Amino acid sequence: IRDRYDILHYFNIEERKLLYHEILRILKTESILSVHPKHVIENFPLMELRNVNLEELKNEIEMAGFEFSSKVCGELSHDNYLEEGCVLNFIAE
Repeated sequence: IRDRYDILHYFNIEERKLLYHEILRILKTESILSVHPKHVIENFPLMELRNVNLEELKNEIEMAGFEFSSKVCGELSHDNYLEEGCVLNFIAE
C-alpha cells in the first residue's frame, strides 16, 4: 500500500468519519495511521478543513477509535516542495 497524505481536506466531516471507520476496519490492531494535518486553520486552511483546527482534527480521529501515539516534526515533501511540518501518528485500537 502506498502512503497517502494530504487528502483529508477533500472530505466533509461525514465522509471523513466513513474514511476513518474503513481505515480502522482494514488495519490490524496496533497498526499506525499517520496523518499530515495540512490545510487546518493553523496550516494553510483549505476546502473542508478550512474551519477545523489541529486539536479538533486530532479529536475527530480519536473519536473514530484511534489512539494518539506521537507527533513527528521536520522537513516534509508537500506538492513537490519541501516545508517544515508535522505528522500525527495514531494507533488502531
